Amino acid sequence: AYLGNALPLPWGVTAAGATQAIQPGDTIPFPSAAVGTPTVLSVRVRNTGTAPAQISTLNASPSSFQLQNAPALPLGIAVGGSATLGLAFVPQTSGNTSGVLRIGDASFVLSGVGLGPKFSCTVAAPGQTPSACDGSTITLPSTSIGDRLGFTVQIANTGNQPGTVQNFAVGGSGFSVAAAPSLPASLAPGDSIVVNVSFAPAVLGITGGFLQINGQTSNIVVAATAPPSLPAISFTNVNAQMQPLAQPLIGIHLASAYPHDLSGRVSLSFSSDSLVDDPAVQFLNGQRYVDFKVPGGATDAVFGTIATGVVLQTGSTAGAIALAASFSLGDYLVTGSSPVTQNISIPAAAPQIRAFQIGAMDSTGFDLLITGVSTTRSLAQLAFTLTPADNSALATTTLTADVSAAFNDWYSSALSRNFGGQFSVSVRFNVAGAVAAIQAITATASNAKGTSDPKSLTLQSSGGQ
Repeated sequence: AYLGNALPLPWGVTAAGATQAIQPGDTIPFPSAAVGTPTVLSVRVRNTGTAPAQISTLNASPSSFQLQNAPALPLGIAVGGSATLGLAFVPQTSGNTSGVLRIGDASFVLSGVGLGPKFSCTVAAPGQTPSACDGSTITLPSTSIGDRLGFTVQIANTGNQPGTVQNFAVGGSGFSVAAAPSLPASLAPGDSIVVNVSFAPAVLGITGGFLQINGQTSNIVVAATAPPSLPAISFTNVNAQMQPLAQPLIGIHLASAYPHDLSGRVSLSFSSDSLVDDPAVQFLNGQRYVDFKVPGGATDAVFGTIATGVVLQTGSTAGAIALAASFSLGDYLVTGSSPVTQNISIPAAAPQIRAFQIGAMDSTGFDLLITGVSTTRSLAQLAFTLTPADNSALATTTLTADVSAAFNDWYSSALSRNFGGQFSVSVRFNVAGAVAAIQAITATASNAKGTSDPKSLTLQSSGGQ
């Protein structure tokens, strides 16, 4: 070999007491070494020329090969003199490693074998090329909400010594491991383990997760897309106008089956014509909301365990009931800000007498007990028609009572708000003569919307005097 001053410099490598002459371009082999453990050779440079030599370049690469106790440059070597360099091989990974040693204008090939395990990791998802989980970012196929993306993580020992997988973790919203591996797991060279992982998105947009193996973390990103649109949805057994004090069994029906399990809630609100709420407008569970589910492939909502309907109480006050049903896939609101709605009108109408009976009765008269409903929360008049018993005559057969003031007081009271438009009234009839002269009595109630259907009550089964 020759330097720039054209003076010959023989080279030599010493290892374990043996010296080997080398020429530029030759390979300097290192004994195999465990990963991270240095093996050191001595390189002697000798000047056999007739003039001093100057060496201005001295380095080893890559970092697995390191000069030790390197002299300052330029390095001068006198005639007949020599310099000895320490050259270490510190393998960073298992397997073959090569490098270059440069001394002046001369280059030498460096080679060594690192001994140890080496773990590789690949993520395989349907429809795409497997990705290495080597600390970089892994992108998975887009997945719609309601679906579940299954993918595998394969961990292989590609090194030349047995090794142990100490740590494995998958994290992030929607990511889960089907069956976590038993750790620590020892892998011989060439062995591998496969872990099944899945992703079920809960929200739209990009979701981030991570995969960690033996302390090395790779990021995972996947785009969550919208689920299939809902089919047409309708409420069943519901009309645009319904009567007070009704209890229809309402349901929710999908025009076609949906592929995923749905959960939902139907809520109601009530707007009273009289500006007074009616607490009886509710579902049979005592609330103004009820939860339901629609199994995947079904078309009817299920309330509770098996019921396909829920009882709605329409109350006794005129106004508007609004039903609103929202549907969810897990935490994702499929209906968004536009729930499925149904409006129901409870009309302002004439009163209804629902029950009419005798209260107390004695020789001087009797009490009539009347129970009814006025959706307008008002009552103006009660009217009565008396039917005489056989062979009897009555001086008065029709009676009317202006009850507007009494009912205004009732419907203005806080207590009445618990009963909506319902009322109960007791009317005392004092009789001048024989009570037995009255065979029957008929009652009607009136408000601004009209008069109720008559309700009759028999007092006597036979005539009197």
